[in-house]
Amino acid sequence: MSGKRRLRRRWSLDEILRGVEQACGETRQTWMEHRGGDGKALAMWATRRYGGLTLRETGEALGGLDYAAVSIAIKRLEHKAVTETNVRKRMEMIGAMLNVET
Repeated sequence: MSGKRRLRRRWSLDEILRGVEQACGETRQTWMEHRGGDGKALAMWATRRYGGLTLRETGEALGGLDYAAVSIAIKRLEHKAVTETNVRKRMEMIGAMLNVET
């Protein structure tokens, strides 16, 4: 692990999920219980990126998902962010709320 990565502050799951709730404008119960939408995928992405959890830990924390499902959801979200500005802005908003330099 590189020095920068090791020194980066890790955010708690609750702090990350509060940031996703604010970025999405919905409560976590809404996007955790319903299919579709980007809330759950944003939570997976942010948890991996800012929480430092493994794919397995992320899946367990967000409803008992398999690590492969988490990986696929994150990749799809990142590809979607390339073409959809609203997704990219939500990702940037989460980073800004957590005071992370991008």
